[in-house]
Amino acid sequence: ANNIARNVQNINRDILAKDLSEALKKTNKLIDQYPKANVFFDIKGSIFLLKGEENKALASFKKSLSLEPDNIETQKVIQVLEKKRGP
Repeated sequence: ANNIARNVQNINRDILAKDLSEALKKTNKLIDQYPKANVFFDIKGSIFLLKGEENKALASFKKSLSLEPDNIETQKVIQVLEKKRGP
């Protein structure tokens, strides 16, 4: 758990430094290591949102929700993104 927290801090530093490609690269590595950890799909979705790639963000958030269906925050993000998208 400490290792995961350290990695998340690292990614957050990249995001704050606006180095989104590096943050995405690190997040993808963590997803490879921990494919069932929904938090990394949430982070990936957030990075895609910051990059303006809403369809990719939505896919990441949906993957996160499939791993943790009771995550209310992720459900809310998906609802907002789908509403923006329209029919």
